[in-house]
Amino acid sequence: MITRLLISPIFLGAVTLYVAVRGYTRSLSLVVLLAAVAFLISALQEPLIGGLQSIERMDYVALSSAIGSAGFSIFSIILVLLGVGLTGIVICAVAVSSLTLVMTLGWVRKQSLIRLQSNLARTADLIRGSLTYWLNTGIFVIYLWIDSVILSILVSSQEVGWYGVSTKLFSTLLFAPTIVGTAWYPRLVDAHETRRDQFFNLSRPYIELLMVLSVPVAFGTIVAAKPVMHALYGPKFDNAAPVMMILAICFPLTYLGTGFYQLMCASGRTRIMTVLLIVSLPVNIVSNVVFIHIFHDQNHNGALGSALSLLITEAVISLGGFLALGRHVLDRNSAWRFVRVLACGESMWLAAYEAHPLGTVASLTAGALVFLLGATLLQVLTPEERATALGAFRKARDLAVRPTGLGAVQGSASRLLLRRRAE
Repeated sequence: MITRLLISPIFLGAVTLYVAVRGYTRSLSLVVLLAAVAFLISALQEPLIGGLQSIERMDYVALSSAIGSAGFSIFSIILVLLGVGLTGIVICAVAVSSLTLVMTLGWVRKQSLIRLQSNLARTADLIRGSLTYWLNTGIFVIYLWIDSVILSILVSSQEVGWYGVSTKLFSTLLFAPTIVGTAWYPRLVDAHETRRDQFFNLSRPYIELLMVLSVPVAFGTIVAAKPVMHALYGPKFDNAAPVMMILAICFPLTYLGTGFYQLMCASGRTRIMTVLLIVSLPVNIVSNVVFIHIFHDQNHNGALGSALSLLITEAVISLGGFLALGRHVLDRNSAWRFVRVLACGESMWLAAYEAHPLGTVASLTAGALVFLLGATLLQVLTPEERATALGAFRKARDLAVRPTGLGAVQGSASRLLLRRRAE
């Protein structure tokens, strides 16, 4: 946290310089600077979240994320309905980020994770130890945004918009590896530190679970892409549906790539990802330029080219991750399990396609039911995973019926309303 505080003036100075060079208006400059402050507050919270993860207090981590996301969303909607401009919304982001930082700091102090002692030697060691992560993050930022930049240079803003909404939904559907990875990462680190000879065997359930989760997300996205795009963004964005379908094929590759990167971090092999990112970056750039031109000329939709480029790049990264680590983790049983869940996904798509004349809701429902039936018959989930899923369902059911939290508030409100009506 001290290191991040020391870096923060450089960060704020760079943002201020950028605003000055771009010649933004005073109101827009204020918005950008406030957004930078909100980001800085979130950056100070990240080490605290890491400390809570290290002792597997995922309840605090989840609560912090829920309060931050839900709080910002709810207050932003209220501000928009009240007619408040963008400045008010960014101020809301600063306020919510500050609240979650203070709450997380309180939880961390309660767990005695902070020692108010440090020195320059520890700071220098921290900076040296994080150089690989700095490099990875820098390359990843370029990899993340280069396709949109190239697309904006080569084609119309409308095609950029089609790709933008697709990638937004794509990133949203990466929630599964984020949640599962957050929960598993402390176990992976502990396995590497205490049972290094069993690290790959202990990592297998994590990687297989990501494989299983990626398939219904991919096929469900393919089925729902067109109606969802039309419902959310209107007929002008119907051309974004085929873009989303191509991105859906990326899900198994992206889920696996995310899992392999977690293994690299847990086992101190982050340089492998550095090499993979360096190799994949020129592949991404060249394929973007080539395919954007082709699809723009033939289909008037250069966004398809960027989506295909992302698919190729994700394949390169996932293949490299498999050759480096995955081949030691996955075995024949893993491959057979993937074949079974892939068959369930294909059945899901076929059922949804056949039910399409009945409407979108019926189509999606039929696909989901067929997938669940197939997964049950083919025993896609292990007994441990089924027990975990059943336990999570029971906890959710208990929370729904237990008169605590929001349920208590709703119950009290209902009782008060009935009493007043009776009076």
